[in-house]
Amino acid sequence: YSWGECKKAFSLKHAIVQDQGVHPGRHCSVCSECGKTFRYKSSFVVHQRVHTGERLHVCGESGKSFRRTSTLNLHGRIHTETRQYKCSKCGKSFNQNFRDHTGERPYKCRECGKSFTSRRKLRYHQGVHTECSECGKSFPSRSGLCYHQRVHTGLRPYECSVYGKSFSKSPVITEHQRVHTGLRPYQRRECGKSFFSGFNINNHQRVHTAERPYGCSECGKCFPCNSILHEHQRIHTSKRPYEHKECRQSFRANSSLL
Repeated sequence: YSWGECKKAFSLKHAIVQDQGVHPGRHCSVCSECGKTFRYKSSFVVHQRVHTGERLHVCGESGKSFRRTSTLNLHGRIHTETRQYKCSKCGKSFNQNFRDHTGERPYKCRECGKSFTSRRKLRYHQGVHTECSECGKSFPSRSGLCYHQRVHTGLRPYECSVYGKSFSKSPVITEHQRVHTGLRPYQRRECGKSFFSGFNINNHQRVHTAERPYGCSECGKCFPCNSILHEHQRIHTSKRPYEHKECRQSFRANSSLL
């Protein structure tokens, strides 16, 4: 199988469809409900079932229905897998750890003393103790909660000695200081370009892959990173948040001030 745009040949037909998605200018599907974008039409069709509630894949054993074939296959293991955990007291067998059956609770919360059958359940519970009193969000650790609370308090304890700008997180100021030192530790092998942060190199990689995962819900245009999408959306909203101090003229993008 081959197609005209890049002259590549493929052994499977579906490989052509996947390759078509990496070429610049190819259409990407935008969900009208939530604004999410998709490179492949098949992924877009499956996603739409989240909004419609459609579940086409039905288990022949239990009658349960699922949106994806992969989820149905995963569920099917409940009926086919060997039950490897056997209770020595009553003789019942289980295909997962059977602490719920025995009552054993080896994972204890240090905050309140409650015990749980698995580490996953303990982590889920710990979110109760690390919940933000302002917005209700919960975090897996107290340090995560402390970082988050600075969004509400405006606290920025990390200050750049060169520029005077302050930051809420230590990793952020570390990345910022590379602007002054010129250090660019993240390098892409394909083109040799270097970057201040891992976030920037991930955005740059889409130049090579032509991936545009961020779509505009107004006009359907797709973009390689979220910041460019936000800048583009100001065309539709007429927002101009960047104002020049001397002439008071405002702009959609920060780069226009330079």
